[in-house]
Amino acid sequence: METKILAAVIAARDNWESVYPHIANNDLTPEGILVWKVICSYYKRDTSATHVDFELLHTRTLRKVKDNPKHEEILKLYLESIKLSDISDVNVVLEVLDYKKEVVSLHLAEALISKNTELSTELMEQLQLLNSAIDLDVGVEEEYSGMDVGELLTSFSEENLIRVAPYSLNSRLGGGALRGHHILLAAMPETGKSLFAIHMTNGFVQQGLKVLYIGNEDPIVALVLRFVSNLTGLTKVQLMEDPATAMKKASSLGYGKAVFAGLSPGTLPEIRSLIVKHKPDVLIVDQLRNIQTKSENRTTQLETVARGMRDFARQYNLLAVSVTQAAETARNHTILNMGDIDGSNIGMPGACDVMIMVGVDDNAYKQDQRYVTLAKNKLTGDHDNWIVRIDKQTSKIIDPSTYKNRRVV
Repeated sequence: METKILAAVIAARDNWESVYPHIANNDLTPEGILVWKVICSYYKRDTSATHVDFELLHTRTLRKVKDNPKHEEILKLYLESIKLSDISDVNVVLEVLDYKKEVVSLHLAEALISKNTELSTELMEQLQLLNSAIDLDVGVEEEYSGMDVGELLTSFSEENLIRVAPYSLNSRLGGGALRGHHILLAAMPETGKSLFAIHMTNGFVQQGLKVLYIGNEDPIVALVLRFVSNLTGLTKVQLMEDPATAMKKASSLGYGKAVFAGLSPGTLPEIRSLIVKHKPDVLIVDQLRNIQTKSENRTTQLETVARGMRDFARQYNLLAVSVTQAAETARNHTILNMGDIDGSNIGMPGACDVMIMVGVDDNAYKQDQRYVTLAKNKLTGDHDNWIVRIDKQTSKIIDPSTYKNRRVV
């Protein structure tokens, strides 16, 4: 079975990503560990690689034992057995996940019997992640062939589009985004990344959508309070004057449709667990750069997380919004582009459908103005830039054309 597993992850990156969180060295033979490490290194170095080049794998693996002829011969036979493995990718991956599920279930039973609460909690989370991974791998993506054009267009009807606040942004996205899309929002520190995300959250709940807002930078209670201010239009001082009335108003405007969860700093499996638990229509992660992965360098880490968010959007049929940091090149600049992303200006933009860059210079900052640029827009191709105002007291965005009524979407 081991060679079939390795053959499956060599054949497709998606297979590797499915089993990677669940494979440990003690699951493999010494030869398997060596090959597994080369495979992992291959995918981490090239985040766009869809499969592993077997000849390169063969060369790199044997190079590690070139001074030991006996081990080299054993590895040659082992690699040949992988190459000759007759596999069904999906079923091999499911077998790995099912096996891991059995092992975790057994350890969980032992932990429950011994009343080891901490271990039981950890194992239950692992089991939940395995269950969700198995559910995902059982399904297949939709397939279309010769489908009626009219039916295809219904996917882009107004009722299926998710409007993205503020109005000036939504209009440039052609009326909104679809489930399965991934939006990346980036700006320098203290520019208003969370403010934009909170304002978007208001727009989503106004549509009756459930939002899971994951924060790992600011205290989560502070984000919730800012959301209440945005929702009600009341400043923190005004909220403190009459909390009961504020609560009533917030509730009537969709306060209960948003779930705020704090991670310190969080991992992709933890995010997946929260998605499974809350089943949101929209997922917002603030911020992406803090999410931890097993990646060996900063660029690969950021790209892995961005790709993970894109996959969550597709797998769970939700709209994903990622908040991240702009690079130093964005400092005191109003019009930003893809190259102004911190840490990864190729892989991260490649993992999103819409890329919103927020810029500001000293003059705009003093006037509470922000420049919004659509650095990437697969929805309409509109790469416009424009100015909005922000209200820091209520975490609101105010479009130039709607200053009076402060329309959200």
